[in-house]
Parts: sequence; C-alpha cells; structure tokens
Amino acid sequence: YKWSSFHDYNGKSKYPDILGNLEGGGNNAGLEGIAYSQGTNGQEQLFLAKERQPAEIYLFEKNNSGSCVPIKKIEPKYEDGLPIRDIGDLKIVDGQIFLLARSARRIVQLDSNTGKEVKSWSFAKVEAKPVNQYLNKEWKYGTAEGLEVKKTSDGKYEFAIAWDNNREGTIENPDDKKGRITFFYAE
Repeated sequence: YKWSSFHDYNGKSKYPDILGNLEGGGNNAGLEGIAYSQGTNGQEQLFLAKERQPAEIYLFEKNNSGSCVPIKKIEPKYEDGLPIRDIGDLKIVDGQIFLLARSARRIVQLDSNTGKEVKSWSFAKVEAKPVNQYLNKEWKYGTAEGLEVKKTSDGKYEFAIAWDNNREGTIENPDDKKGRITFFYAE
C-alpha cells in the first residue's frame, strides 16, 4: 500500500488550511509529532501534531482508494478543560493517544474522541536532576523532545523521553554536551 500525497499532481495542497497550520507560520510552532495506528474500524490512521499556538492533533485515514483523508482535528485539553499549550511528540498505543506536554513536564494520555486528559504522569523531577539540567535554564518550553511508550504485560506503561540539549552542557558537567534518553515507569 502507499499513502497518497497531501498534494495534487500540480503540487497544490489538497488541504491548505490544515497544512498551513502545521507549518506554524515560520515561528517553529508547526509539525512536531507523527504517529501511525490501525483504527478500531480497521482503517489505517495517521496522526499529525502541531506543536503550539495552538497545540492541535490532526487525524487522517486512508480511504478505499488509497487517499489520505482528514477525519478530525483534536484540541488536547487537561482534565480541568484547560488547553494543552505545547506538544513535543505523540504516540498511539492500543488506540490511545499519548503526548509529551513539554512546558507542563507531563506525559498525557488523551481520550481519542474528546481530546481530554484521561491520565497524566509528571516528569518534572526527572528533568530537574542535575544530569538532565542544561546550562541554559531559560528554555520556555522545556527540553523534552521525543517520546516512546510501551504497554507492559501487567497493563502499566514504560516511557522513554529524549532530551534536546541544543548543544549545551549539563549543570552537573558543563563539558558533557550529549543528548539524553531517560526511561521511567508509570505508577
């Protein structure tokens, strides 16, 4: 199979309103995450996450003719109804949406129909460790950049977070300019 392009044969966007939003207006607020899933209806699904201003998730499905068709826009919200400000990455596990809410230092599981938080896990203590604290502390949106999610045999989740250091050293070792990956388990 092959996903069709988001552009027609003349190079024009099939979905200019959606793709324009994902470009983020040139301010590094556009496409930040992509995930693939087999939907409950058997259709192949593609999720695209817009980072911020506002944070949004677009769901596309592959139709019978092989075209990629927009299905809906999900506006992610916390349990209290407030919007999630930014998305660092997203994953789909067993039909559930997990996203990395960087500035809130949380991994958020969303209801895929409503976009509302089902559960969340804070990684603020992990990011606060000196080995994960980079010298430039003024990063408005945090440094978590990538997310991986695995469901364990006992139904809990394991998470891996990739940290973007922008070539900065850590507080613990200013000469250590390597990126980091941290693993932790949901309680």
